[in-house]
Amino acid sequence: MVEISGRGSVVIADTGQCDHTAADHECTFVVVPNAPLRLTALGTADTAFDKWTSAACAEQDDTCDLTPTLSTTYVNAKFRNDD
Repeated sequence: MVEISGRGSVVIADTGQCDHTAADHECTFVVVPNAPLRLTALGTADTAFDKWTSAACAEQDDTCDLTPTLSTTYVNAKFRNDD
C-alpha cells in the first residue's frame, strides 16, 4: 500500500501511480512477492519530496528500491511546500 502525505505522487515502475488525489491519499497495488520494485516520488509545481516515512524506504532519496517480502508492505511518501 502506498500512502501520500501532502501534494505529490509516487510512480511504481511498470506497475502504476498513486497521487494526492486518490481516495484517503492511499493506493493499493498487487505485485509479485520477492520481485524488486522501484518507486519514484514526484512533487508538483509547488511541492517537493521531503522523505519516505516508512521503514521499507527509510534513508533513501526520492527513488526507493525495495523487494517486498510480506503480503502487505506499506510505503509512505511525505511532500512539503516548496517555498
